Amino acid sequence: MPSSSHVPIPNTLPPEQYTGMGDVLIPAPNYAYSIRSEHFPFGVVGTDKNGNVELATRVYIESDLLEKPTSTLEQAEHWIHAHSGEKSELVVLSRSILTGSDAVVPAVMNEKGEVISAPYTFSIETQGAHYLSGSGNTMNDHSEYHRNRQQFRLYPLSAQQIFTVRTVREAQYFNTHPMFTPQYEHFLSSLRLESATPQTTLAGSKPLTRRFYTTAFSFEIPIPADADGNNQWVAEFLAKRSDYWHLPEGDISVYIQLISHHAIDPKQKNAKIRSDIKGLVGNLPSFLKSMDPDERPAEMTYLEVPFGDQVFYGHLEIDESAASMEFETAYKKGKVLQVSFSSSTPVIIKYQEAIFTWLSQIRILQ
Repeated sequence: MPSSSHVPIPNTLPPEQYTGMGDVLIPAPNYAYSIRSEHFPFGVVGTDKNGNVELATRVYIESDLLEKPTSTLEQAEHWIHAHSGEKSELVVLSRSILTGSDAVVPAVMNEKGEVISAPYTFSIETQGAHYLSGSGNTMNDHSEYHRNRQQFRLYPLSAQQIFTVRTVREAQYFNTHPMFTPQYEHFLSSLRLESATPQTTLAGSKPLTRRFYTTAFSFEIPIPADADGNNQWVAEFLAKRSDYWHLPEGDISVYIQLISHHAIDPKQKNAKIRSDIKGLVGNLPSFLKSMDPDERPAEMTYLEVPFGDQVFYGHLEIDESAASMEFETAYKKGKVLQVSFSSSTPVIIKYQEAIFTWLSQIRILQ
């Protein structure tokens, strides 16, 4: 157990592999692991020929590791069923298998050479857009009183993993606000199957674009000429990813979140993060004890883990059966990275040094 807040990191070889999460490079751990899900929401700002702003357009990028083999066609049927409520007035506009360069990834085949899952696309119109994913999670930012056109592209990464691109746009904007169309077409043409590396950059292929990274894919999104520019894609408040490290003694659950907000100042935010966590560690156990003298509060330790020129601020919380670590840092203007780990107490204690080393190997793309 570290007795001081600043955790020393041993000199170790850099990881051989990284995966991307926006502008963050996530190192592959030195253990078997799986990435269960990831989710990236974008709010799109587009204009018409008169400069009027288009509202309520979203693009969602997500990947899910499914419990059993699932084809893109099955997933499409699930999505369509999820949108078939009494008030939705669902209309299926199109469905087809993607071929050629549009497919981006090849079909998944079985050992007999038969297609298990092929890249697939479909579009629907509904009164409202109440579902964020095929699991049926509800949404609050699309009004049920507006007609929405939703377009889906499903790419099978394996028999149990599907990468989804979904755009939700009010039907009224399709003819009146044409600026989104070339943005979306460029995004689709730039979509490619690749993993991020230490040599990865954010540079786009043409002016006012930048490359964005997920676990398996990268793509380009428009950026404005200035902070108030239109015709841009804004990474919305919360991107998230769920991983599992598979260890002989049991799994460690790793949860990663990227918070985006233009008002975040790194220096001020990190001072508040540090103060809040120190206050939590210093005061919560005694407060819980004062509320109930028979309470046995979890043991808490304040931690600082350096990575590059920056620092993660966090704490370790341990009780008899379960333990967790939570870390947070504002790594650049407008961006906060949160990483949490949880498992049984023996597993966290045994692998805490490995966790510190892994955190120190996270890299930020400029």
